[in-house]
Amino acid sequence: MAHTPLGDRVRQVPATDPIAMCRSYDYVDAFEVHLPVQDATPPKEWVLRGLDGVPPFVARAASLLGIGDSPDDELGGWTLVESSADVVHLSQALPLLRVNLVGRRVSPYRRSMTTIVDYDRPAARLIWAVIGIVHRRAARRVITTAVAETGGMERGA
Repeated sequence: MAHTPLGDRVRQVPATDPIAMCRSYDYVDAFEVHLPVQDATPPKEWVLRGLDGVPPFVARAASLLGIGDSPDDELGGWTLVESSADVVHLSQALPLLRVNLVGRRVSPYRRSMTTIVDYDRPAARLIWAVIGIVHRRAARRVITTAVAETGGMERGA
């Protein structure tokens, strides 16, 4: 995977997003990035742009689970649960598992992304053990998407 300038700023952190904390789940992870510039990009925009821009091997791994099977859909098969200036919550029910993805603008200089997975079939745990490796690599790319591409960002003090 190509190195991104912000890739070194992305950290895996404990999952403390309120959407994850108010429910039970089988798997959860969270990433955050501290941005070098102030960013007003709504989470829906950077999450969707990031999901569209994952490398082909990531898209292939996701397609094995059924993610992205709706190419004509703006959301790529995801259901929009919530969207505001500070948060986007996407959900997708797949044959083996359910995935909730939460992108959050924590502050003008900080983003977080939390993935919540519920296994619906016994095989899901084994499959996620492998696909999860690809997911964690892709999450680092998704959370940094659009920072360099969008206008309206200002340098931090």
